[in-house]
Amino acid sequence: MSFLLSMAYLMVIGSFTLYIVADVLKYKCSLIEFVSLSFFLGLAVVTVSFPAFNFLGVDLKNIKWVLYCSLFIAGLYFLRSKKNFTGLFSRYFAAPGKARIGLTVPEILLLSGIAIELLWVVFLAWSYPVDSHDALAGYALKAKMFYSAGSIPPGFFGYTEGMVAHPDYPLFLPFLMTWVYEFTGFNDCTVQLVMPVTYFFTLTLYYSVARKRFDRLFSIGAVFFIATVPQVADYAAFINADYFLFAFVGAAFMYLSFYGRGNDKGYLVLSSALFGLSVWIKNEGIVFAVSALLALLARMLLYPEKGKGSKDMLWLLGGIAAIALPWFAFKKFMGVMNNDINPSDYSMSVLWTNFRDLPILLDFLQRQVFGPKKWNLFWMIFWTLVILKRRDLLRKERIIQTVFILLASLGYFAGYMAMTGTNLYFYANTTISRFMLHFAGISMFYMALLAYGDLSRRKFVFIDRDGVINVDGKGRTPSGYVMEAAHLAFVPGTLEALKDLKEAGYQSVVISNQQCVGKGLCSMADLEALTAKMLEGVRARGGDIAGIFYCTHHKDEHCGCHKPAPGLIYKAAGELSIGDLGECYFIGDSERDVVAAKRAGVKSILVRSGISSEGEEEKWEIKPDRVFNDLKEASGFILGKK
Repeated sequence: MSFLLSMAYLMVIGSFTLYIVADVLKYKCSLIEFVSLSFFLGLAVVTVSFPAFNFLGVDLKNIKWVLYCSLFIAGLYFLRSKKNFTGLFSRYFAAPGKARIGLTVPEILLLSGIAIELLWVVFLAWSYPVDSHDALAGYALKAKMFYSAGSIPPGFFGYTEGMVAHPDYPLFLPFLMTWVYEFTGFNDCTVQLVMPVTYFFTLTLYYSVARKRFDRLFSIGAVFFIATVPQVADYAAFINADYFLFAFVGAAFMYLSFYGRGNDKGYLVLSSALFGLSVWIKNEGIVFAVSALLALLARMLLYPEKGKGSKDMLWLLGGIAAIALPWFAFKKFMGVMNNDINPSDYSMSVLWTNFRDLPILLDFLQRQVFGPKKWNLFWMIFWTLVILKRRDLLRKERIIQTVFILLASLGYFAGYMAMTGTNLYFYANTTISRFMLHFAGISMFYMALLAYGDLSRRKFVFIDRDGVINVDGKGRTPSGYVMEAAHLAFVPGTLEALKDLKEAGYQSVVISNQQCVGKGLCSMADLEALTAKMLEGVRARGGDIAGIFYCTHHKDEHCGCHKPAPGLIYKAAGELSIGDLGECYFIGDSERDVVAAKRAGVKSILVRSGISSEGEEEKWEIKPDRVFNDLKEASGFILGKK
């Protein structure tokens, strides 16, 4: 019970922290993402607080009481802005029959496999005390020293390797274990359960972030793929810092990959925070943080966009620096030296020796890839996809991920060559599996991005509703909105156009703002009735609509789905398994439609059957790719008839 209390308290701290961050950034997330990310932010707040409290002379045995004060402050913030709490979670309205709520048989089977793997990890973690693993007992020793002394003992960082293993290493994990000991006392079996808990929340966080890009079945499949890799599950069963680095860096990479796909500030802040925290976990976190900065720089240089550039780089750099620099300052203040870095080891002869022994490193790599009960098919599938998709690796939507993986890999390779002295065999033998774990979450998401586009060759057209499919309500209805079935009147030629698109193999998807619901002018029942009548009319003439996505928020809520924000387009892409948005069209009648399309990387078409007058688009900062009179003409262009 005391262990569960320690975990619950982490969740509370993290949830308040995330709420404040999300509220300030107007970042929207699902409930699963909120809960999962709260766990990791709770870990971060607790562990990063230890050096500060130690510096202030606060007894570490009483640190939870000090953190009550932080909760009190967060609680005041929540009470002040609680009206925004419900707006934190994404809310999208899809037409009846389109939303998938119940689990399918494949999804149930995959989730069952993940559950079995989780139970196995719990069993393994609970079976052995932490110091059964002699190579990792240093974590428990440090945590017990901190807990017993109520502080970091004077002279701790000057201890020799014979007294404490690697006193210079980042202290994220010993601080976390100290936190658990505060609740449970010295219980080396119970503290191990931190790992299965982390395993669970790593998988749920990976799933929730993947759902921003992929459909549910594919996202569950990707998580199943990474969860059941033997090496990943094995490392989740005993106390080690490498698994935490895998979790933090993988999530940071996923958030960074969404740059340019919506709330860039929110994604960059979360990514920078997680990369910054990785520096507190292991020294290798520095490699990933620097690689993230350089990958974003490469994207900006190779694919410059107006309004994106230096400010985005500053957001990423500032976030990483704000979290990572305190650790370096703490090390400097305490006089910590990195025992792994010895300037006398750097020489051309040592470097040449390691290059000469490079086959040893390659041999250990192939053992991990092809060895039984190791990584199994994971890396073989990874390299197969990279080779098959080699032409796509440097495209705009892939450049950040590709450059990041390349630079991080080169950073690790340089570390092997320059920092192992003449002991390349020893270091490769003892670290190669852990280093491959560091890249596992990154590589899983990269594989998913590369493979997802091949799942479907269907063609999609996004279409605004009012002014494109049906006649706009301005000047025609009392409120100016089309809110009731009686208000519905199709634009001439629309039904024929939707039929032509269907017969040509295109799937039409409606993307529409309906803030009349948010304003209280009509109910969801009214909107559903109107939608049903529209679908009935379209299908009666041989056409169809594959999906309908409405934003019912008031525009003042600053949600991520109200056009010109591209959130609904991304939601539709995930629900309908749309692989490449760049091959899709968006047909709308307003500037906000054009902007939303551009932000999502979709080709934009403006029609004059709605609110836009002739020539008006020439005054817009972002202009449409094509302009036609109505949906009939626009569909003719798409189908090659015009």
